[in-house]
Amino acid sequence: MFLVYNSADCSAKIPSTNYSQALNLFSSSLQSLYEEEDSGLIEQHSDLKHSPNIILNPKKYKKLSFNKKLQQLLCEDLTVDGWVDKDIDPSDIKIKRITGALTNSVFFVSYDGAPTVLLRVYGPSSTLLISRPREMHILNTLSRHYNLGPKIYGTFANGRVEEWFSSRPCSKDDIRSDLKIDIAKRMRELHQVDLKKMNVVGPVAPGYNERSTSYGVWDNISSWLTPASVVLKRLSRVKFPESHNYYNLVESINLPLLIQEFNAYEDFLREYEEINGASPLVFCHNDTQPGNILLLDRRPVDKPSHHKICVIDFEYAAPNARGYDIANHFTEWRYDYHHETLSWKPLLSYPSEEDRRGFYDAYVVDSEKQQPGWFERLEMERKTWSPASLAMWGIWAIVQSRDQVKAMGSKFGTTVSSLHTSTGADMAVNLEERTSAVVLDDSSSDEEAPAQEGGDDFEYLLYAKAKIDAFREEYYNLKEECPLKRPSN
Repeated sequence: MFLVYNSADCSAKIPSTNYSQALNLFSSSLQSLYEEEDSGLIEQHSDLKHSPNIILNPKKYKKLSFNKKLQQLLCEDLTVDGWVDKDIDPSDIKIKRITGALTNSVFFVSYDGAPTVLLRVYGPSSTLLISRPREMHILNTLSRHYNLGPKIYGTFANGRVEEWFSSRPCSKDDIRSDLKIDIAKRMRELHQVDLKKMNVVGPVAPGYNERSTSYGVWDNISSWLTPASVVLKRLSRVKFPESHNYYNLVESINLPLLIQEFNAYEDFLREYEEINGASPLVFCHNDTQPGNILLLDRRPVDKPSHHKICVIDFEYAAPNARGYDIANHFTEWRYDYHHETLSWKPLLSYPSEEDRRGFYDAYVVDSEKQQPGWFERLEMERKTWSPASLAMWGIWAIVQSRDQVKAMGSKFGTTVSSLHTSTGADMAVNLEERTSAVVLDDSSSDEEAPAQEGGDDFEYLLYAKAKIDAFREEYYNLKEECPLKRPSN
């Protein structure tokens, strides 16, 4: 099952608590900072250009030094078509930051006479969540073999440059409109991708994973639990005033109990599908929130009408149950990531039965519609896999809050545990602090070194709490509404 945690302190159990073992524990999650993994996948795309010495700080995108690095990246290092052999004045490069991206910082980069490109700067915590070699393999394979997603022009130390589409991200209202029919058809096309060609039936996230499974959601949760535990341990040290939103948040999340609930839910789901049949394993996007769905200004020539929709951001794409992908998209109907005053607003209305039926009707091929009960079948797949989506994004948000928690510790002060009596998560926190210092020292001479103090305004921890609360509610309701009944002989 999942990793085993100490219920007293939310820390990962280590057989013998010493510093070297804490190092092994935490370095498994940070290994992508120090070595390139999945060398076989990297070799498959050796023609992709890479600029290892360019590091961009997204918080300084308005500074001229940022433009100068972009000029070197696009014109010299990656030699992007249309940017090479131009006498470009860095001060004339136009950069527009795009809102709504939850993991990375995303920009449109343009210059008169050159094609606009999309610049993606990886978030500081994303190395704990995503295997970049696997992500690049997925992006290249989808683009080259299936004409899905953007072309990749090249990568740099903390990001990549992609093809730009003349488009706009869908809004919360768009996905509720007739565009939901186009989204359903595009989802079906992605689910028809050959899993063998994708060659990613294994852990998508970096780090050691003792479970062997072909479902990306379980691999992700299992891999993310250790860094999430470290974040919560750090959060538990912060001296919040009682009036603060995060006061007692660690106790409210209750990670040890949550892990027990994860395990029980997975056991329930496995037994339920043994009795009633499993949701098909397909290649899923896993993150079809509105900001990852583009509405193109012009539909590609000779393409069907639903190709005016383009899905992007395949960072979390992996094999999963189709019920997971459908449920995850429907859950995203309930969140507004472009609220005027809040970083996200929850609890908008869930798709009605009429909305869901219209989506399924567009998603399902005609041959499947000949089978009786096809609508009820999809409904049950959605219902049983929905808690998995909520659980995964709850843990994800905890990990994403890492830099914010560091900043809060500096603001409010922290309690300090003795290294001699500390647990695995305590030692991982201490190790992370030393590791972060090394990374900063490596780049301290570069004014564009990535900032390490979570300045992101997105309320990751409250988002995590909302997702985890919703997981618990759906899981316990599911057990009541769908009791396990094996057919009598």
